[in-house]
Amino acid sequence: MRRFAIPSRLDTIRPLEGVTAEDENQIWTWNKTVPKPTNRCIHEWVHEQVESHPDHVAVSAWDGELTYRQLDDISTCLSLHLIQTGTNPGSFMPLCFEKSVWVSVSMLASLKAGAAFVFLDPTHPESRLRYIIKKTDATVLLSSISNASLSSKLIDRVIAVGPGLIPDPLDSTLRLPSVSPSSPMYVIFTSGSTGVPKGAIISHTAFATNVTFQADQFGFTPLSRIYDFTNHIFDDFIHYTMIGLITGCTLCVPEEKERNGNLMQSITSAKATILYLTPSVSRVLDPARLTTLETIQLGGEVVTVYDAQRWWRRGACRFVNGYGPAECTTNTVVNADAKSPEEATRIGKGSGSVTWIVHPDDHNKLLPIGMTGELVIEGPLVGIGYLKDAERTAAAFIQDPAWLLQGSRKQDGRRGVVYKTGDLVRYNQDGSLSYVGRKDTQVKIHGQRIELGEVEYQVRACVPQARRAAQVVAEVISTSGGGANVLAVFISTDQHESMSRSLTVLGLSSQAEDKLAESLPGYMIPRVFFALLEMPLTATGKTDRRKLRAMAADFSTQHLADLGIHRQSGKKRMPFSEAEKAVSALWARVLKIDETTIGIDDSFFNLGGDSMTAMQISSSARSLGLDIPTGEILHRKTIGRLCQHLIM
Repeated sequence: MRRFAIPSRLDTIRPLEGVTAEDENQIWTWNKTVPKPTNRCIHEWVHEQVESHPDHVAVSAWDGELTYRQLDDISTCLSLHLIQTGTNPGSFMPLCFEKSVWVSVSMLASLKAGAAFVFLDPTHPESRLRYIIKKTDATVLLSSISNASLSSKLIDRVIAVGPGLIPDPLDSTLRLPSVSPSSPMYVIFTSGSTGVPKGAIISHTAFATNVTFQADQFGFTPLSRIYDFTNHIFDDFIHYTMIGLITGCTLCVPEEKERNGNLMQSITSAKATILYLTPSVSRVLDPARLTTLETIQLGGEVVTVYDAQRWWRRGACRFVNGYGPAECTTNTVVNADAKSPEEATRIGKGSGSVTWIVHPDDHNKLLPIGMTGELVIEGPLVGIGYLKDAERTAAAFIQDPAWLLQGSRKQDGRRGVVYKTGDLVRYNQDGSLSYVGRKDTQVKIHGQRIELGEVEYQVRACVPQARRAAQVVAEVISTSGGGANVLAVFISTDQHESMSRSLTVLGLSSQAEDKLAESLPGYMIPRVFFALLEMPLTATGKTDRRKLRAMAADFSTQHLADLGIHRQSGKKRMPFSEAEKAVSALWARVLKIDETTIGIDDSFFNLGGDSMTAMQISSSARSLGLDIPTGEILHRKTIGRLCQHLIM
């Protein structure tokens, strides 16, 4: 009974506990050696490229180009200016930028001054950005020229970074400080279950170890051209930017409208050789047309056989499936040498880390090979913890679990810190890992991490019906007919005793919708609200989320879109101008809904739209000779406002 059937969900894995001696020895054989840390500071490592090829292009962006020598000189100048303004080692530096040549300058300048950088998304609610700034105790912020006005609302001191705006240091005796590799390099703020984001701190050593193990795995060389697609607030952006600069690559930075609205042409024009995307975004591309591409990594979401097959058919391209929580640097686990599309769906083996699988309810119990359990990570990639949050840090970063101290019959135990990921995985026969799901209420939509608890908290705060509700549950649902995943909220209240269906769609006031938009990033705002008499429960008395998903699956994409439309008040205005009709047809085709049901005042989000479908609409529009930037679709929200703003 050494191998067991592989279950698909957590609740089917409980009967067997403990691990056999044979499995224990095998697991310890895989994990007997913890990778050695690379104790280096990242900015010092990048500087070595200046000495080896100073005139090689480091950043080729839509708004400028910098060689390695220029990048080093300008970032040093900005760093000295930061020191003059009071930036000290150990401080935190918020960065607020769109895609630009000046992003890399600001990242390096922060590190050279001894600060850890933390990116802000200028499209997020101001309340969220203020919270992050307050949490970091930041006193100064680096901003692009276009985001300087927004930034000045968030903090008293803003330094705009751009051409001619970086002054020479007033004090010629200033020198860059000595920075310890163990000090923070950056902070990533992710969705938090208590209603506010949490900041995961990564050290220079953790990231440098990541570089040591993955530069060759991913094929980084001075001839590489890395396409910069990922949003700055995600650690995958930091991974590719900094490893690229350390290995002498050229970073290809597109303009936002090209990145979001004409991705295929933008990648082709950049002659990109290395690309990172979520599987969802990758599906809008034609792999055969990306002839310069040498490495494609898909991550942030589950990689399917279909996703891998599309790139396998292209050939002559390294396919990488990677996994890594923000708390342990990105790509803690890597699969870069799969032999088939089926094998490529595995997340792989630890890279710069050691991986263990424990009982989901008891991290002191290892599980047998083949059983599904919680992934815990050991090694130098493990981060410092959560910023100013000792309780969460202690709960997730575990010192000396019992099985680690004990070892096996053939391997001595050791001391160490492991990070509990909350992700459910299982070992394959070769020691690689396959991803199964989550053990908690954290989810991902289009690669963006969402704590459902934060959504529930903000819904209670912003939606009157939820404040009176007995229970509020956020969940990701799939509509009938194979529709896209949708973030939904279920509200259990005794206010709907006359309901004839098990679920009724709840309409929100415009005030409630506005409050949600002020409190949550766009990707975290629920697209549909359901009311029900009482919340279904499991046999153990917990909310039956599986039952909720099944109940919601009765609704089709068109049905939800119709219900979203009916949330709009007033008489429907139908498309009249040629521009309005053209945009309406695009929305209907991409959102897979009936064009005749779309009015020019209907919200894109109420119709089922999101950032991914907005990107598809923008790309489709360009093929018809129309310029409809993704950002404008998300910002204007309705066909009427969109067509008033755009020159068709």
